[in-house]
Amino acid sequence: FNFPGRQGKYSQFEWHWWHFDAVDYDEYTKESGTVYLFEGKTFDDYVALEFGNFAYLMGADLDFQHEEVRQEMINWGKWYLDTTGVDGFRLDAIKHISTWFFPEWLDEMEKYVGRELFTVGEYWAPDTGILNWYLDSVGQRMSVFDVTLHYNFHYASKAGGYYDMRTILDGSLIKGRAMNAVTFVENHDSQPLQALESVVEPWFKPLAYAIILLRQEGYPCIFY
Repeated sequence: FNFPGRQGKYSQFEWHWWHFDAVDYDEYTKESGTVYLFEGKTFDDYVALEFGNFAYLMGADLDFQHEEVRQEMINWGKWYLDTTGVDGFRLDAIKHISTWFFPEWLDEMEKYVGRELFTVGEYWAPDTGILNWYLDSVGQRMSVFDVTLHYNFHYASKAGGYYDMRTILDGSLIKGRAMNAVTFVENHDSQPLQALESVVEPWFKPLAYAIILLRQEGYPCIFY
C-alpha cells in the first residue's frame, strides 16, 4: 500500500498494517479463505449485527477507529470534491462501517465546500425497521436506498399477475420516511448471478418505474 509510482502526487499518507483491522490472505502460507484479525485489534463498532459483527466484508479492512485513517478519508474526500466538483455522494456498503463516522465525515465535506451535499447510503437490508435505525443513528444526515420497496417489486414481478398491487408500498421506506428514501427498481447487486440477486422481471419493470418516477415521495434512481 505504499504506491511508490504515485510519488506522493495525490497524498503524502503512507498506509501501514496498523491502519487495518483484518485481511483474508496469509502471504506466509499462501492460504486464503480465512479472516485474520490483527493482534491488538478489534473490529469496528456500531456496524450491522449480521454474523455477530459485520465490520469485515472483504480484502483488507480499514480500521475506522484509527484517527489517521479517519483523517485520510477526510483528506481524500476534499481532494475528490476539488477534482470532480460533484454535488453529493453514493456511499457503498455502509452497513460495514461505524455509524458514527459518516456524520463526522459529511460535516467536514460540507464545511469544506460551503454547501449541503446530497448523500445516499447503500444499506442492503429489506427491513424498514433496520433502515430507520440506521437513519436515526446517523442523525438523518443522509438518505438510504429503499431496499424494501425493491423487494416488493421483485416479488410482484415473480407473482405472474397474482400480486395484490394494493400492497406494493407496504413496509417501504417511502411510506413512512419519504424524505430519506431513494427509490430504485434494480441495481448492479440485484442482477442475475450476483450475491444479492433479486431480479425484477422485464414485464414488470415499466410498472415499477412508473411507481417511483410518478410519485411525489422519494428520490427516484434509474439503473442504466
